[in-house]
Amino acid sequence: MNGENIAPQQTIGNSSSNRPNPRELSPVRLPDVKPWRILCWVLTMEENLDTRTRYIKTTWARRCDKTIFFSSVENKKFPTIGLNTSDGDRQFQAQKAIGAWRYIWKHFINDFDFFYKADDDTYAVIENLR
Repeated sequence: MNGENIAPQQTIGNSSSNRPNPRELSPVRLPDVKPWRILCWVLTMEENLDTRTRYIKTTWARRCDKTIFFSSVENKKFPTIGLNTSDGDRQFQAQKAIGAWRYIWKHFINDFDFFYKADDDTYAVIENLR
């Protein structure tokens, strides 16, 4: 090769000379991260407060940072927030959901990272959302 300067070949792959020495690595400090804040909201009907909704309240809803129950009428004993809509088999579900979103937007939009919508026949594993 008539006197040309040729660079020596570099070792590529898993050669021990390419691996960093663990003793020379400094620990990486991860930034402090707050856990996600989740507001769970449940659409229900007055007739389901003593059955389905009560079971939600005592099981998976406790794992939410806040849980709100919405119904067509207010019930201070349970409690539910009344949306002044009619109850029916899915007929008024969109109307109730829009009313619930308006309430959440007005009162909680800046306090939570995620909003989980459920019906009174839903079971959720909230830990999987975090």
